[in-house]
Amino acid sequence: MEASKAESAARNRELDAKIQQLGQLIEQLNSQPAAAPRPSQPAAAAPASAAPPMPPTAPKPRPWAGFRPAPWAAERLQLLQEWRRRRPQAAMAVAGLATLGLGVWGLSHLGSGPLVPYQENGRWGYAKASGTPVISAQFTAAGPFRDGQAVVAKDGAYGIIDEDGDEVIAPAYDSLNAYHGGYARARVGEAYTFLNEEGEEFDHYYFNARDFAEGRAAVRDYRGWHYITGPDVAEAVPAVFLEAYSFVDGLARVKLPDGYTFITPDYLEDPSTGTKPFGRYAQATDFVGGKAWVMLDGRSFIIDKNGEEVK
Repeated sequence: MEASKAESAARNRELDAKIQQLGQLIEQLNSQPAAAPRPSQPAAAAPASAAPPMPPTAPKPRPWAGFRPAPWAAERLQLLQEWRRRRPQAAMAVAGLATLGLGVWGLSHLGSGPLVPYQENGRWGYAKASGTPVISAQFTAAGPFRDGQAVVAKDGAYGIIDEDGDEVIAPAYDSLNAYHGGYARARVGEAYTFLNEEGEEFDHYYFNARDFAEGRAAVRDYRGWHYITGPDVAEAVPAVFLEAYSFVDGLARVKLPDGYTFITPDYLEDPSTGTKPFGRYAQATDFVGGKAWVMLDGRSFIIDKNGEEVK
């Protein structure tokens, strides 16, 4: 009996220590100020009369900078204390799991995620989520990283860099979008074109263009809006629209002389197939989550991908 009591007491002391450590860790982490989020776009310029900002000092990396424990951590601590009084052995097991879970959660969030923009002396660079600079502040604009690449500008000319700061596309364009579907949309003056993954421009330029989606891009030239599938332009006259938008889940919103409707890729091959089950709408939006808003005969409603009204 005495040995059993001693063993139980030892387990209780060990559990108390674990609960105390977990509580101290939560208190310590909550007492640290969160790292301020970095803006993704340049801030408005300060008035000319304002004093020039002091150059910021390089941030000192802290392993737990900006870290906050998972929302369930404090609740776990309360439950552990309650279970401690009721079921010492079960509480000990859960205490170990909770402590392990908190540690794994914290480690998974340290330094994770893409590089984020930061500003210094009016220029933009990129830093780790912890605040450690990786790419020096040298750009006049900096977009978010997507698939390991980011659109940046140097003195008004746009290009693309990788996470090492190396140029994927040298800054040379008046505007530039990230790669979508294997191609990046670029603007030179008032004309649009696309770049392949090697940075080579298409031979053709357009009055307007949308990003590639599902293997096609809507473009506008002297004939109107139509679709292309890549740098090679077909010799046959394409199906032309008053307006054309990107494909979403196999459907694209277009405008014909008698109103908006939706088409499939088959329509582009043979317009005689028609646009059923869709009618002609006075207004329409792209499909999102399998639904689109339309207006017909002065009435607005939602349709599904079969053209049926969603009640």
